[in-house]
Amino acid sequence: MKDAIVAKLWQRCHNYMELKHKKDSRKMINYPLSFIRYALKKPNWYQSCFQDMSGNPKEVNEKLKTYFMMEIFEFERNLTDKEQKFFFIEAFAYIHGLIGAVNSGRIRKDESQIAHRWENYLQDLAQRYPLSFEAQ
Repeated sequence: MKDAIVAKLWQRCHNYMELKHKKDSRKMINYPLSFIRYALKKPNWYQSCFQDMSGNPKEVNEKLKTYFMMEIFEFERNLTDKEQKFFFIEAFAYIHGLIGAVNSGRIRKDESQIAHRWENYLQDLAQRYPLSFEAQ
């Protein structure tokens, strides 16, 4: 039953991102921002999926990793398994950090500020990984 609930929660988040940005040319920026927005709009979902250890955060993270690494992030070459692992850890540690900072009141829930922070961080990642990213 828990697996079915996790699958349903993931599907709702996935649908939210897809509906907002399906034909988006800036998907490396906007899909993660959409994920952040969804987590901030649905704090119970976020807590259940990523903070409550009984909610199987490992499975949700695997779904997130597969989706983002295959569909959203674009690389100039195929990454090794080790590079994929570290890229995903770095990117999503930052994303989860942004969510936590907003939820704790450390930074304002200001969409443009969050977008600016993510875009700057993505540019930093592009310096260390073969990310096909150009600031627009």
